[in-house]
Amino acid sequence: MNDLNYAPQEPEMWPVSKILTSSDTSVSNAKLHFPKHPFEERIVGQMDEEQKKILKADPFRLAIQAVDDDTNERREVIVTNVGSGYNISNKWGEVIRKKKLKAKQVIRVRWADGCLHFTVPPQYSN
Repeated sequence: MNDLNYAPQEPEMWPVSKILTSSDTSVSNAKLHFPKHPFEERIVGQMDEEQKKILKADPFRLAIQAVDDDTNERREVIVTNVGSGYNISNKWGEVIRKKKLKAKQVIRVRWADGCLHFTVPPQYSN
């Protein structure tokens, strides 16, 4: 893949990996952006039919549970279909502050048990 914002994939456990940008880690902006591919296929594709239907309808927003697999904390986030991809927002600012996220760290995500799971592996943390 030519997109420099994507880290090498671990397909079985973490099908989507992304190198965080300054926009992803801005507390004032507080949203995490994933380009349509591979997020739509590997995350949205795993959601139930009702969730997929909501993301395709107006206003293209879906409340879901997100689980930080590093701490086992849960929070409700909003997934928004922005045409070119998907934004994760709502409580994303809490994640940025709590994990002290910085640009160039890697985040890995997967869909399991009806929730978006994520991790920031220690080898990528500052």
